[in-house]
Amino acid sequence: MRIKYKLFAGFLLINLMLLVAGAMSIYELVQLRNKTVATIDGNYFALNRLNTMLKSVEKEDRAVLLLLLGQWEDGRQALGAADSAFNVTYREARNSVSDNLILEKIGDQYATFKHIWELPIVDTKKQGNLNWYYTVFIPEFRTTTAMIEKAMTYSRNQMHTESKQIFEASYTALMPGIVAIISAILMSLLMYFFISRFFSLPINNVLKGLKEYNSKKKPFRVTVNTNDELKELSAEIKKALGE
Repeated sequence: MRIKYKLFAGFLLINLMLLVAGAMSIYELVQLRNKTVATIDGNYFALNRLNTMLKSVEKEDRAVLLLLLGQWEDGRQALGAADSAFNVTYREARNSVSDNLILEKIGDQYATFKHIWELPIVDTKKQGNLNWYYTVFIPEFRTTTAMIEKAMTYSRNQMHTESKQIFEASYTALMPGIVAIISAILMSLLMYFFISRFFSLPINNVLKGLKEYNSKKKPFRVTVNTNDELKELSAEIKKALGE
């Protein structure tokens, strides 16, 4: 094999390994980016919807207080707006969040809570009845808000857990790059051995033989076993020297 082909094959092998490692690194980083964006968007969406649901329930509490004070029009209007906001947000969350178990529990609890204030309050014995408000309404209100807040805490914990997993996955994405560096070092060492063994050493032997022939008049007895241009060169030198 010709020297230039040997050198070309060695460098081609190094470049091929680096190309493969680089492609793997790019692929892993792209996948990691997509996962990061999806995680952030999903958790942000869930927290945003849960927060809106919580505010809607709190507005319903204030609306019920208006009804207890006899302000029928303002109270009913506020209840309707808060209930509508809750239902819209709840449907959006159900359609977007994969784990619906917690949302189903919130939906069931909200139905129980809503049944309390859906019943007439104005011009009934409930109007102005703080005992009913504190013993019947408030417990369900607190249960509903506590369930939503628990879901928000769960979503935050999920974000933290998934972010930690993504951070750990970043090491996996870096591995191809590390492999590429190590491969480059190893291949460089191999190329150094390759060039020294099949290129530098034969040239040095030919050069040493020529120097001994010229200075000490020793016979040119250099043997090159590379089966390439260097062997041909050694043979031609022997012919030229009449060896």
